[in-house]
Amino acid sequence: MSPTRQEIFSPGILNIFGAKARARSAYTEEARALTALSRKRGVCERCRKFKARCDMPDSIYEPCRRCSLVVTGVLRQPCIRVNLVDISLHRIGSTKDSALDGWMRSQQTLQIVNGVVGTGHRTLLLTQDFGFELEVTVARYNAGVGDKVSYPWRDASGVAREYKMPPYYMINFEDTKQAMVEYNRRSFVSYIQRNLRDKNPIVWMTFQAAIRHSTKSQSPLVRNALLFWSGARLIERPWRLCGTDTLGLSPNEDIDSPWYGTVPVTPIMDTQLDHLVIDCLLIPLRQRILAQLFDKILKKKKEDWFEIYLAMFVVMYNMERNFAYVLFFTSYYGVMGKFGSRGTSSLSESFIHACKTMLAYFHYVYNGAAILSSPLEKSSLTMPEEQYAYIQALQKERTRQGDDLTLLKDKSMYETDMYWCHQLLFKDCQVEKQNEKEIDELQEEDYLMHSEDD
Repeated sequence: MSPTRQEIFSPGILNIFGAKARARSAYTEEARALTALSRKRGVCERCRKFKARCDMPDSIYEPCRRCSLVVTGVLRQPCIRVNLVDISLHRIGSTKDSALDGWMRSQQTLQIVNGVVGTGHRTLLLTQDFGFELEVTVARYNAGVGDKVSYPWRDASGVAREYKMPPYYMINFEDTKQAMVEYNRRSFVSYIQRNLRDKNPIVWMTFQAAIRHSTKSQSPLVRNALLFWSGARLIERPWRLCGTDTLGLSPNEDIDSPWYGTVPVTPIMDTQLDHLVIDCLLIPLRQRILAQLFDKILKKKKEDWFEIYLAMFVVMYNMERNFAYVLFFTSYYGVMGKFGSRGTSSLSESFIHACKTMLAYFHYVYNGAAILSSPLEKSSLTMPEEQYAYIQALQKERTRQGDDLTLLKDKSMYETDMYWCHQLLFKDCQVEKQNEKEIDELQEEDYLMHSEDD
């Protein structure tokens, strides 16, 4: 029989409750420090659920120690402190503010005031020498203070020179936007073939596999990645006039000039073309690609692996071209590009963050390199034939290249083909460890060519 309440609380009796409860030990200084660190770095979803200490590493790109020991497929949410959908994949140029839009409105107002609306328009054909042409309509404007009407460059002796251009700018922007989208749709395969034919065999075979897969499976993710890659080339290569109307200019005859033998578009047209490509191609494609990648990676379906891998490779190789373009741009336009230690807010800093974030999601969230690191037995696999054939060819080529691949991270990310892409191929990739001792300090504004103040 259970004791009565009176018996329990009888005078002279010592009552001890919870005698079997485990006593909580006092905090040590080490425990206090770890708790403070957890508050600072945050706690992942899995550790919070099990009320366990979350030992987040210094790197924001790596999972906590507890989650890193779990099979990747078990984790429902990425245990890393970076967001894939927010990363930068391209420069934003004049879309950063409304300066170009304001300048164009002012020109339209001046045309109305001067009574020259609809007069003096000229139709030009532009090309980047890949077998395709873009038709645009231009009008003359009165260059004001701050309007750039020449290109800077340096001759073989390092002397600063300039190439003067007549003041023409593009009009009918909405029509040109549609023409640009169509231009990219028609030409993207040609841009890929012409640019990559002499690159690393792994790059070539992967892009060819992506083109075939986007056509055969009608994958919007892979196709968007390919269109994004070719679209990004449109803001790298210079445009030139290729029709009968060359604004009264003859091809440049200075053999040291970057424009030797050609007639380039005017500086304001160059900025307008970049604006069009960024606004109507790169920005919307970037949003779609990252949203689609994020969704497929978190679903962790095996049948999505090939799409995820191909899209990641294509986008990552675009980042490599971004870094290579820094060297081309500073040389081509005679811009002095500073290279210094980490810590600046340069455009390249944001690209490094983007590459690390993509690698973190591919390796730590999706475990994407696992299938590339194991021998394949065709009889035990259910993957499509095209995927099996690609992996077999890739593994063979990776073995052939050997240390040439594994030592790429010791080289310059500005000058090394496959610096970032090869890191998708190895399961033991260390995302945080990169050769980033000296990074350029170029800002978005340094790439704008239409204003004397830029």
